[in-house]
Amino acid sequence: MTTACLCEVDRPGLAAALAIRGVGVQRTRRTAIVTLRPPAGSVLIASLSAGDRTWDDLRRAWRGALLLLIQGGDQAALAAALDDGADDAVSDRAGDPLIAARVAALVRRRGWPLLRFGSLEIDPAARIATRGGRRLDLLPREYALLLALAEANGAVLSRATLRDRVLGRRFETGTNVIEVHLSRLRAKLDRGHSTPLILTERGQGYRLAADEEPIAATRCAR
Repeated sequence: MTTACLCEVDRPGLAAALAIRGVGVQRTRRTAIVTLRPPAGSVLIASLSAGDRTWDDLRRAWRGALLLLIQGGDQAALAAALDDGADDAVSDRAGDPLIAARVAALVRRRGWPLLRFGSLEIDPAARIATRGGRRLDLLPREYALLLALAEANGAVLSRATLRDRVLGRRFETGTNVIEVHLSRLRAKLDRGHSTPLILTERGQGYRLAADEEPIAATRCAR
């Protein structure tokens, strides 16, 4: 999974917004950047005040893409960050969905591997899923559920885990919203196929199962 490394950024909603786009979250401190070993293609998100030059140290230590959240950043501050070499810069007043979209755009420019599981293929860059070559018309939360299950590579994910990844930890736990989205996802995913891809493990959760095309889950270079 592509990872966004949040460097001293405290925005709980951002993790949920990133998860919907298939981006995991790893929290870190500036002092730990040098020893950090994130997956290839990861993006570092760092929060700085306007005019703060300490991000130069981050750039020297970090080899991947760098997105700066400029505190109260006006256009001049954002332009200065870009001119100085940041891959992207946005005001910290921007909403979590916009920041997540900009992270995804950075990943797309650097190449995002396809994810395959049997006849299922997911293109995280384009946020497109197909089964047997047929494109699935998925709503955002349906797509996020499918991506989370595919990333698990056949392992069981509990209802709570899926809820946190797709809806965020602050979402009301006493609803059946995950089951509703899973039901709709299954209907779209299995249409025209005799073998269901999503299985329910009683008392445990849900997982993707191999279908009529016995191909192991692999990441494939674009």
